[in-house]
Formats: sequence, structure tokens, C-alpha cells
Amino acid sequence: MNVCLGVHRCDLCREEDAPEGNGEVRIPGKPGIAYAAPSLITHYVTDHGYCPPQVFIDAVLAVDVDEWASIR
Repeated sequence: MNVCLGVHRCDLCREEDAPEGNGEVRIPGKPGIAYAAPSLITHYVTDHGYCPPQVFIDAVLAVDVDEWASIR
């Protein structure tokens, strides 16, 4: 995850309930490709029904979590 300066609140939630995010997640894709999404993507999917592009979903599901964790 890449952390950025400042925070962003979810614009779809009521202000007092809006979660904050301050970065992005990067997901490796095919060789030479990486996908980036805001750190609030899980919130957008679960609370607002957002459906990322299928190539992003496929890349997330293809990540070897153990290998990724050992690199990070």
C-alpha cells in the first residue's frame, strides 16, 4: 500500500459516518502491469456496491498472498 499525504473521506457516505483513506493499494497483474485502487476500495465494494473491472478482480484473486507478504 502506498500512503499519501492528507486523507480522503468517502463522498458517498454522510459526513459524520464517512471513513477516511489516505493511500492506494497496488495489485500486480500480467508482466509489466500493475493495478492501483484507493485504500477505501473495500468500503466502496461492501458498502456502496461498487464492482471493479473484471481484470482487477482477476488480478486480486491471482495474488499469492504468502509470496506477496514475504516481498513486502
